[in-house]
Amino acid sequence: MRVNFNSILYAASFGLDCVEQEVLGVTTNHAKRVAYITFKLAQARGFAGERLIDLVACAILHDNALAETVRTELSSLTPGEHAADALGKHCELGENNVRDFPFQTDMHNIILYHHENLDGTGPAGKKGEEIPPLAMYIHLADILDLSCQLGRSYPEKAAQVEKFLATSRGKRFPASLEDLFHDIFTCNNFTELLDENIDQSLARTVPERTVDYSLADIRHLAQFFAKIIDNKSSFTCRHSMEIADKVEKMGRFYGYDPVKVNTLYIAGAFHDIGKLAIPNSILEKPGKLEPAEFQKMKEHALYSYKILSKIQGFEEICSWACAHHEKLDGSGYPFGTKGDQLDHNQRLLCCIDIYQALTEARPYKKPFSHASTLKMMRDMVAAGKIDRQITEDIDKVFAQTMAKGA
Repeated sequence: MRVNFNSILYAASFGLDCVEQEVLGVTTNHAKRVAYITFKLAQARGFAGERLIDLVACAILHDNALAETVRTELSSLTPGEHAADALGKHCELGENNVRDFPFQTDMHNIILYHHENLDGTGPAGKKGEEIPPLAMYIHLADILDLSCQLGRSYPEKAAQVEKFLATSRGKRFPASLEDLFHDIFTCNNFTELLDENIDQSLARTVPERTVDYSLADIRHLAQFFAKIIDNKSSFTCRHSMEIADKVEKMGRFYGYDPVKVNTLYIAGAFHDIGKLAIPNSILEKPGKLEPAEFQKMKEHALYSYKILSKIQGFEEICSWACAHHEKLDGSGYPFGTKGDQLDHNQRLLCCIDIYQALTEARPYKKPFSHASTLKMMRDMVAAGKIDRQITEDIDKVFAQTMAKGA
């Protein structure tokens, strides 16, 4: 599958920024600014080609495990542990998540050590030359943006940056790296880092990479993003992967060729990427959503479209994934597509999403059995909402595997 790598990264940055804004309250475009600063620092130090583009990927993905850390680690810290322990676990989880990411060069330990300080006071205790230089570039870009809000325009910015760098000199960062940052960015008062400029800064600076990915590589990408999506909420911690697994099984049932089966799997894994933009206060609300909250929840399908439609090479994936809430009678969302306008695989994603949602626990309900779920789905068929034959096929394929829940 031929895919534009840059568009995948920039789409990912939107989702990751949504998570960071909710969890940490950081400014928008944080991942993109970290990537741009890191790129410029590494380029000035002589890095080029594929390694430089892979470094941009690491910089954008540096906080990929933030939601996972909050969900699985922070609540389990013992009284003797503190924020530094959580920071270290965040780096460990992030490194593990990118283990199978399709980098073209060796990016080993870059994310693992991106919070290490020059003097050894970071979470892993690495210091000096023990820290990979590329990890240090990301570290400086990350901390500077968080501390000095480089995406905003305000009169004291240059002075604040200088003050921050002075207090970090020789402790957090090498003096030579701070001097390099100063030489590159302070001459124009950081204008290329502003929220309104960062997209153009990246587009004109970072070379385009279009890659013919193997099916295995694309599956690894899908699994990577599905994990980020599912870790947004404890109630959906397997939802995207379950959808991917189930539509893949249905694809095999229909006799699809391997490429089409894998494309379905990828669409299933990505279908809820827009939920990264929805607050957890809505995703995890134990009671019925208020009308305004429900409208906000429905926006996730449109966000999924906005993200996936920007990935060059994902056109079919986007078409299938973003129709998972459309209904045959036109009452669905985000576009109100109906009837013959919905192809078989769009209808399939819709039916599988309904099936999965009903058979898994949510804040407001316990999981329904296979039999109860099929009864409700057949009622939806009778109401003209979903496809009759696909519903019966789901019964055939999953009746035995779900029998224990009946």
